[in-house]
Amino acid sequence: MEASILRNRKAKKAKTKNDESVQIENRYAYVIGVRLVETKKRVQPDLELNQIKPSQINYRNVLKVNLQNTKPVIIQDFKVDAKVTKRGKEQVLFREKKGKHAACAQFQL
Repeated sequence: MEASILRNRKAKKAKTKNDESVQIENRYAYVIGVRLVETKKRVQPDLELNQIKPSQINYRNVLKVNLQNTKPVIIQDFKVDAKVTKRGKEQVLFREKKGKHAACAQFQL
């Protein structure tokens, strides 16, 4: 099996006894990314167009486009250049550009 696993771990500092004379309490956490790879062969990304549907956002007509990267790999230098045209015509009515996409994730244009 050729795969890689992408996960993250969140670590928080344990709460310490509060000094009642100080009103500011500092809290912080770390997020550590982990990538496990089973083979040296590179897993190739696979993008799927799941759905396109008309909708409204803030009283404006939009097309919701759902793309999904189905492979467990981060796509480097990923860019989407979406164009909306009338069927059979070349005149672009709307254009949207997006970039960066996580592994096994979906996003809306």
